Amino acid sequence: MSDEWKENTRLILESARAILPGDRSLDRVRKARFDGAGAAGADLFAVLTGRGVALVDRGAAGVTVDAPETLDGARLGAVSFDTVAAEFLPCANPDAVLDSATLAHAAYLLGLSDAALDITLDYLRIREQFGRPIGSFQSLQHRATEMKIQLELTRAAVEATARRFDTGADATARKHGAARCHLRAGTLAMHVSREAIQMHGAMGITDEADIGLYVRKAMTEANLFGAASVQRRVLSDRLNDPKQEHAA
Repeated sequence: MSDEWKENTRLILESARAILPGDRSLDRVRKARFDGAGAAGADLFAVLTGRGVALVDRGAAGVTVDAPETLDGARLGAVSFDTVAAEFLPCANPDAVLDSATLAHAAYLLGLSDAALDITLDYLRIREQFGRPIGSFQSLQHRATEMKIQLELTRAAVEATARRFDTGADATARKHGAARCHLRAGTLAMHVSREAIQMHGAMGITDEADIGLYVRKAMTEANLFGAASVQRRVLSDRLNDPKQEHAA
């Protein structure tokens, strides 16, 4: 494999497990999503499956790439596979890789929300209405406080889960810890985005306002690695399993 070929390789993490009837085939694999314009031009895709990493040639029969431009000006697309020939590489624990990526993305959403809240608070301090800063209005103070509380709760969850990952959490704890953090972080990102637009007014969604960039990014990123409904299903499976502890 040439260096140029390696540089174009992108790792696509897929939450759904592939059905693998043969050693060198991927059969009825669900769509794998990727983020970034670079992946749209990749020559080789590395797909995380239940049996390891499958290397799939972009030009192979059954590979379809769709990468439309998204709301935030980037590209967020999907690669579809239909009985595609692939070369498998061993991966000792693909679930652990996916859990780590899910947690990392939760941390990304947390940082996005933190920055969006800072921008909004700065705006509340300088925007005046009725002769005083709008940040002095009690109703807006309450809403800003609620955002800050949810932000810190999410930060605590992400940091605690990361520590458990580092200290050797078992597979079940990793899976549910990552799902819980991503559910919190994705919900937080959308909540802060909506509130930021409300507090900035119509200018908040314009290209001239920095907050608009964060809002559009939150809208395109919140569902990567599983929407809120997916993460809730992961957590509910644990609650419905009598063998599992009902840990928060």
